[in-house]
Amino acid sequence: MPICKPLGATRTKMRTISIIFLSLLFGCSHSESTNEQSESSHNIEKDSISLTTFLKHPCKYTEIEFNNIYIEPQPIKADSLENLVVLDYLKSKGFDVLGYGRGNWEKGPRIISYEVTNYFCDCQVDKLFYSSNLADKYRTTERVKCSQRNGGIDDFIPEGYEILDSVKGLVNDDSLTDVILVLKMITEVATEEKRPILVLLKTDYGYYLNTKNENYMLSWDGGGVHGDPYDRIELDNKKLTIVHFGGSSWKWSQEMNFYFDDDRLEFIPTKYVNRSFWSLNPDSTMNIDSIIYDKEGSSFSHFTNPYNE
Repeated sequence: MPICKPLGATRTKMRTISIIFLSLLFGCSHSESTNEQSESSHNIEKDSISLTTFLKHPCKYTEIEFNNIYIEPQPIKADSLENLVVLDYLKSKGFDVLGYGRGNWEKGPRIISYEVTNYFCDCQVDKLFYSSNLADKYRTTERVKCSQRNGGIDDFIPEGYEILDSVKGLVNDDSLTDVILVLKMITEVATEEKRPILVLLKTDYGYYLNTKNENYMLSWDGGGVHGDPYDRIELDNKKLTIVHFGGSSWKWSQEMNFYFDDDRLEFIPTKYVNRSFWSLNPDSTMNIDSIIYDKEGSSFSHFTNPYNE
């Protein structure tokens, strides 16, 4: 004769099974929630550096993934229609594209990669497509991996150029000694070749190029009969001064002042002073013209010598 268990015992057993099942269910949910929170925290850590901050000094970061560029899941497009936000920004900052590739990876159906360089660091820019629960659409991020070159001063001198003059001092607020270079062509003789100015800011990893200007410095023959008009460059407490001098019997000099703006992270023009005088009687013939620039004036990188305008 079969032995029947009391109804109360059966209910107790069912309640126990239910409790175990619910515990497992909520335990899994809690685990998934914890993982999601962990992943979210990890994403926040990755995104703690904004794209704007990254673009100010892209070579400073060895690896960073931007998770919030694409708010909505993205479809996979044909190669000719695909674009990378970070890549476009880096190209606008002077990076050159060296190579391109694509393929699949373990966390999603596709990865698109570009190799870029700006001659003082090399970067790989990836667009990553993560699997999602939406048909033909994927959670999409962009990742950048950069490796600096040695970061020495010589790395920034183009082939065929040499240092005409240099000055060291503090440009920004990090207490590291920065360098400003004036370059000239090695074969320069009475020519109109440009003389680039490079503003190199020091970091813990070496120097990086903050600004380059090829339009301000007068060329070798810009001093007239006097010859090479370059006089000197000075750096004092974020103030950059460039002085030219030239002429014949009627002499002239020009002094250009720039000040490093910490908000814009670049030098901006503040004051231009042009002096001219008869060399045999400078005191009574001295003429002084000046231009005062406001804070919203032209940036150093695009500033042209007023003498040439």
